[in-house]
Amino acid sequence: MQESTKIWLYAKSPFKNDYANVINFETREAMEDFFTKKNPHIEIVYEYDKFQYTQRNGSIVVSGRVEKYENVTYMRFINNGRTYYAFVFDVLYINEDATRIIYEVDVWNTYQHELKSLNVIGQVEQQTLPNELWALKDSQQGFSVGTKYATRAGEVGINTEWLVVVAKPTIKMTTKANRPVNMSYSGMQKTFKYFFIPVNLKSGASRPFIFQGKKYDSFYLENLYKHLFGLNQDGSSTVNQIVNMYLSRDIGVKYKETTDGDKTYIEILSNITGSVAEIGRKNSRNYRTSGSSSSGGSGSTNESGDISTEESRVRLVTRIIKKLVPDATAEGIAGIIGNFSAESNVTAKKYEADYATGYEYDKMESEPTAENLMGSWGAFASLYSISLNEAGYRGSDGNHWIGIGIGQWTGSRAEELLNFTRSQGKSLWDFNLQFQFMNQESRADTFRRVASSSASASTNASDFMNNWEGVAYKEAERIEQANAWLSTIQDELQKG
Repeated sequence: MQESTKIWLYAKSPFKNDYANVINFETREAMEDFFTKKNPHIEIVYEYDKFQYTQRNGSIVVSGRVEKYENVTYMRFINNGRTYYAFVFDVLYINEDATRIIYEVDVWNTYQHELKSLNVIGQVEQQTLPNELWALKDSQQGFSVGTKYATRAGEVGINTEWLVVVAKPTIKMTTKANRPVNMSYSGMQKTFKYFFIPVNLKSGASRPFIFQGKKYDSFYLENLYKHLFGLNQDGSSTVNQIVNMYLSRDIGVKYKETTDGDKTYIEILSNITGSVAEIGRKNSRNYRTSGSSSSGGSGSTNESGDISTEESRVRLVTRIIKKLVPDATAEGIAGIIGNFSAESNVTAKKYEADYATGYEYDKMESEPTAENLMGSWGAFASLYSISLNEAGYRGSDGNHWIGIGIGQWTGSRAEELLNFTRSQGKSLWDFNLQFQFMNQESRADTFRRVASSSASASTNASDFMNNWEGVAYKEAERIEQANAWLSTIQDELQKG
């Protein structure tokens, strides 16, 4: 006994065999409704449920003259319990009562729910045979046969996206280092400069990576774009250095994910002749808008400037602190910034464990609690391999308020920061707002005392850690960062 096949033929279909126009159906039910119920995007012109088994790529014969099917562009059939979708390439006359339909399976619509449920991502590269006699095929166009054929299948399970940039040989990413060395890959020397970086487009940042045994933290892509496109902070432009730029999940580089503490790195395993190009740090493009004031004493600030690199953020924070605390010293500001560098890379748009939870900034701006982020305290605590002080996270409402902002305010202080934000009608991620809060919250006296201290940057870093942060964690790193940024802070203060 042969199994029967049910078939639908459609006109006005939005689907094309180059997959330039696809639909991501959230559920199987939504997909079923789209193809079986009347809608303006697709039209059923034929439906029959007593066909015998159909080959998944090839042709079928339907009843009726060819004119009836001239507008058919898509088909759907159910066989052996599975629903297949296919592109219709041609309709051929057989006789007055029969027409042959030529088709090829639509891989995305047929398998999209399996791919999404299993988180399977892959790619197939195809080539087209030249228009020569030896390349002619007598079989119908298929997924792996005919004039178009598969030449390479990418690894299944790829979910890391890479930003690839091809730039002019004259490009220079930073004033600190020499131009990147010419890249050599697969034994071929490249004339252009090739750059690639694993990225998380949702957060607008790169992913931390390891190259030749050295670890590199993530950075905001905005600064990279400014350099590549030749944009200056005053709105003027120089020279666009881009030749080509694209995203890919498979760039031919072998890598693996490596977890170290609370960070997951992309460790590059391929043997590549190249170097890591620094972007922004120690760069001469220290963006500072004209007319910004350095006079101080007011309870509010309105400083602005580039925030795409840590150096530019250090300079911005230096100006903000100096305005709030007129007698602030370079060493005092360095002690504070050393702590913020260790806590948040001197970033106002930051919440605790953002790298592990998909950078849900909009959700956290409404309520930065573990319950809002992950559903429960237990789920949040499970992100850590160390034991957390649960009591320190509790707010007045009983929820757990996680670290937020440049200073990673936690617990009741995070709750107070959100209330202050709402009273000001500003964004939680605003630098000026966070420092205005810092200058009036419960530990404001400590902030002002350390900022105006004449002690060393190292001493001030420890003082601020113990009495403002209220922790005893990463002290060596905080001191190191305080001293590393001291000369930058001194330079910014000299500008007045």
